[in-house]
Amino acid sequence: MIKLNGITLPDGLLWPNKTDYCPIKQQNHIAITGKTLLLRGRLIDGRPIHLVGNGHAWLSLAQVNAISQTRLTPALLTLDFHGELFNVRWDYSQADHFTAKHLHQNDADQSDDAEYTLETLKLIEVLD
Repeated sequence: MIKLNGITLPDGLLWPNKTDYCPIKQQNHIAITGKTLLLRGRLIDGRPIHLVGNGHAWLSLAQVNAISQTRLTPALLTLDFHGELFNVRWDYSQADHFTAKHLHQNDADQSDDAEYTLETLKLIEVLD
């Protein structure tokens, strides 16, 4: 089961960048002596969590609206991804940090039960 702040998300969501993250960053500089200086450090926050639906993550308009409401304040959220808990915030630097589309493109149904597909959720893990 996947939940964002208690809102149940479709089980069809995938986390394709889960293993891409490395908290160690490095910069290389050449000193005036010609020696290479390696600067390394550990990131405190910022692990990207991108959840994608790939057409397999259906939800209702009521769920879309509930998720969208969480974007209106930059508060800390809790993501439960199949039992793994993460403190997250929306990645507002991404214009498409939340996208959902009507399942039936020509359907004008705007009831709370109207079906949508969840395309992307882009979050950032916060450790502090």
